[in-house]
Amino acid sequence: MNLEDGVSLLISGRRDGLRYQGVGLAVSRNAKKALNEWEPTDERLLHARLKSKHGNINKLVCYAPTNNAPDDMKDDFYGKLQDALGRIARLEILLCTGDFNAVLGRSNEEFEKCMGKLGAGSRMKENGIRFGVLFSK
Repeated sequence: MNLEDGVSLLISGRRDGLRYQGVGLAVSRNAKKALNEWEPTDERLLHARLKSKHGNINKLVCYAPTNNAPDDMKDDFYGKLQDALGRIARLEILLCTGDFNAVLGRSNEEFEKCMGKLGAGSRMKENGIRFGVLFSK
């Protein structure tokens, strides 16, 4: 989808054709020229790979289910996210953005690789644990 001033919107949405829910990534004219490929996984995940002078840059746009969502929905999301992460070469740049609906709490014990010491909330909730386990590998 093309917007003003050469900006394009990459959209990943529902597979059933309904036009609600989804994630998107706005790319400038220059970023569009650098776009190698992009994959609209589903309404919760989009992967774009751009070429830069520093190597490939992978942008994952995510929208995780909330803590109240059914476990199978959360399992499906984190499984697809893990698959997407597994397809990115180790030396490529990764920017993983979006809303993970994760409360991490204040203790980063066991999750030092992906979490600083200034987390919010009193304790880690289920989505925070899922996030920590995935990104601490």
